[in-house]
Amino acid sequence: MDSDDNHPSNEDNTTPSSIDPKCKKRKGRGATTLPNVIKDRSSGMRKVIKYDHMGRPTGTNRAKFASYLGVLAHTMIPLSHTYWSEVTDDVKERLWETVSATFDVDLRSKKGILSSIATCLRTFRKCLTKHIYANKSNPIILSKPPEAYSFLEQKEWDSFVKRKLTKEFEEFRGVQQGRRKHNLYDHRFSRKGYSRLEEEIANKFEEAVVSVDRSVLWKKARQNKNGEYGDIKTKEKAVEIVRKTMSHYLLMF
Repeated sequence: MDSDDNHPSNEDNTTPSSIDPKCKKRKGRGATTLPNVIKDRSSGMRKVIKYDHMGRPTGTNRAKFASYLGVLAHTMIPLSHTYWSEVTDDVKERLWETVSATFDVDLRSKKGILSSIATCLRTFRKCLTKHIYANKSNPIILSKPPEAYSFLEQKEWDSFVKRKLTKEFEEFRGVQQGRRKHNLYDHRFSRKGYSRLEEEIANKFEEAVVSVDRSVLWKKARQNKNGEYGDIKTKEKAVEIVRKTMSHYLLMF
């Protein structure tokens, strides 16, 4: 198998794609189906997944791989399973078999891949929940699944909507939103993830770079294309990180 010798990690930092456009402030792409990937699998062709020094998927097939995991989370896990803990071992095994039949992955990456699908599932359920609450006062819209996800079973969709509009869940959602406010420094990448960001930074240098300092990754992940931060608090935090990093290196000499 064409892969690095690095042992794949149990955590994939890519962020799932295929998010409903209504869940984003900017216009999105809608649901992803990746017909070319399915066609290659039908032809017996498996796209090779390579790994970086941390065991994270990287290379030219990384983005398609991340999107495909999202597709599986959307289509192979019943909507009645709100949380990953509710997914049966049989379904998890079928997910793994589907991935390994489509991509040439390191067998040691099974746990990490399933963890990534779990993240995709959580993001997808969150997206659907946002759609429900954005249209809470419009039962006509909520009577059917979002157009981008018309593959969802009507019966399961009705049950999902009903569960999300209970008083118990509304209280739970309020608590989670309160916790979310404490996350002051949101990153700006989507599917790219830290792995791809590190790869892009390393490729700018002629000499081989084994890894990029975590402080550099943190700052770059929160800057726009012009190197600007979204708010003053993030900028101040970046300055603080630079100061602490410089102090650390000065103490070494």
